[in-house]
Amino acid sequence: MKRRSRRTKRPPARLDAGGDDAAVQVAMRISVKQQRRVTHRISFAPTFTPTEEEFKEPLTYIRKIAAQGVPAGIVKIVPPAGWKPEFNINVKKKFETYRQALHLLQEGETFDTGDVFNQEEYRAYAEKFREEWFSSNPEVAEKFNECVSRGDSEGASEVLEQEYWNVVERVSPSEVFVDYANNMDTKKYGTPFGNSQVKRPWDLTTLIKDKESILQKVGDRIAGVTTPWLYFGCMFATFCWHVEDHFLYSLNYMHHGADKVWYGIPEACATKFEALLRSTFPDRFKRDPDLMHQLVTMVSPSFLLEQGITVCKSIQQTGDIIITFPRGYHGGFSLGWNCAEAVNFALLDWLPVGRKAVESYQHLLSGRAPTFSHDSLLWGLCRDVVDEQKPGSSPILQAKMGRSELMILWRELEYVANRERILRTRLRKAKFSETKVSRQWDGEPFQCMTCRTMHFFSFCVCPCGTKSAKTVCLDHAFENYCDCEQEKKVLCVQVSDKELMDTMGLLKVKLEEMDQRATNRINGHPEPSTPISQNRDGRSGGEGGAWEGGVDSVAEKSGLGVGGKFGNGGEMLHVCHAEGKRKQGEAVSFLEEGWGVGDECEIRTNAMAGRRQKMKLMQVDRVKRVQASNP
Repeated sequence: MKRRSRRTKRPPARLDAGGDDAAVQVAMRISVKQQRRVTHRISFAPTFTPTEEEFKEPLTYIRKIAAQGVPAGIVKIVPPAGWKPEFNINVKKKFETYRQALHLLQEGETFDTGDVFNQEEYRAYAEKFREEWFSSNPEVAEKFNECVSRGDSEGASEVLEQEYWNVVERVSPSEVFVDYANNMDTKKYGTPFGNSQVKRPWDLTTLIKDKESILQKVGDRIAGVTTPWLYFGCMFATFCWHVEDHFLYSLNYMHHGADKVWYGIPEACATKFEALLRSTFPDRFKRDPDLMHQLVTMVSPSFLLEQGITVCKSIQQTGDIIITFPRGYHGGFSLGWNCAEAVNFALLDWLPVGRKAVESYQHLLSGRAPTFSHDSLLWGLCRDVVDEQKPGSSPILQAKMGRSELMILWRELEYVANRERILRTRLRKAKFSETKVSRQWDGEPFQCMTCRTMHFFSFCVCPCGTKSAKTVCLDHAFENYCDCEQEKKVLCVQVSDKELMDTMGLLKVKLEEMDQRATNRINGHPEPSTPISQNRDGRSGGEGGAWEGGVDSVAEKSGLGVGGKFGNGGEMLHVCHAEGKRKQGEAVSFLEEGWGVGDECEIRTNAMAGRRQKMKLMQVDRVKRVQASNP
């Protein structure tokens, strides 16, 4: 016998039932405005139909369509006709659900616990709910059936979409409750893709192994992020407005069942969307600053369009794939029983957005914890690029990283290095003790007890307590997190100044190698047999002895060992340039124009200006030679 929820049904909260008068008046004005709102037609998100050849490389294909997907926030991919994986799952285990009060979704209240089902029981519940809804709304059922009979699936979806928003916006007096099964770990409940040994490139359980997936550097299994979650929905079951953890990409595949309506907001409108919700529901955000991450608030796309926020929609059918892009808000609801599966992933272009996510978590009053260490991931990628010739290097490098991807890595590491320099210098001036500690490649990362950030490059600790209880990030090193005197607290460094400097230098040299190869191709010159960054004797330096005896450390030869300048706000980091026949000691800045923190650093050295002039002269000379050979 099915266990009934202990939830006590309550009537909708009355706006005149006490409370702050100003808040009540605001709520009343919003409610009246929403009920009188004209429904706007929402434009559809881009839809892509890849060929069988294109479909073989999932993340490569997604990277190619990103330029069209990012401005929309979401896209739909319709797989080739021959790609129809078997729907192979039967969840015998019981799973819990959340009970959603659709008429209260605009208020951002947390969901109650619903009933407990297995797969067959939930499908029976969903089908019964839909039948009862149509029986109670015969006019809606008639319009819906007319669209279905003439094959107008888009029209049928719009009929139910209008009814959904009538309930959510309280245009209809109905109080509607649905049970929604979400966030079911496929490791526990299985996956509809089954356990077949046949390779399926879009199998969500193996997507993390894609050669362009950088989340394989995370290592740990994270449910819903690196391993998929399963979802069972019913008519009007809602996934409220949200972004993915760490502002990651996501991939959602519809295995079977009724259509699902998706709405998307691009990253360009994310900040405006967040500000709108905070101004619309100030008291709710005051009670819970983390409201945006709880998936409990739903406002209509028509309202958002009126406020100047870009919104698009997509109708996902069985077999369709929905991709959401970094920091793209999305939400939607189901039109009947269905089964879907979703997982996160990340490409290299996500790194700057992911850093913004961690910073936003750090500044939340609730101290939202990240699910993995962003800095550890970044450092692992950088070291893989630098150590690409070593055995066991990351398969990410098989993706043939281009200059734009390498530039992203360099800029992100430069940002971290500048930040570490500023904070470490502050602590050193305050006479903090300092020690070098081993890296936490395995096990639990160090986490700040104040903001819950997972710090990797360095942190502060007080010996009076355990690691987890007395560890803070450098931002909170001066706070009174224990009663001990400041002199007893220790700056713990996992990645030294010198290691940061050397890695930045080697990444920079690789960028210059790419530029040199491009110049050689333009001028018709053969590529050097030995890379610029690697002499025959294995030491850094240019081919033919750009520095006498080679250079064992970029930072050492630059005069920048531990405690050297990283370059920010006018402090230039100089390294010997390993290109061509440069004289020993000639230097250029790491901070080329547009490559600094916040894109505000500019190069001001004569060496760089001379290099640009030389490149222009080479181009002019090449044009003259071509003209001379073709009179």
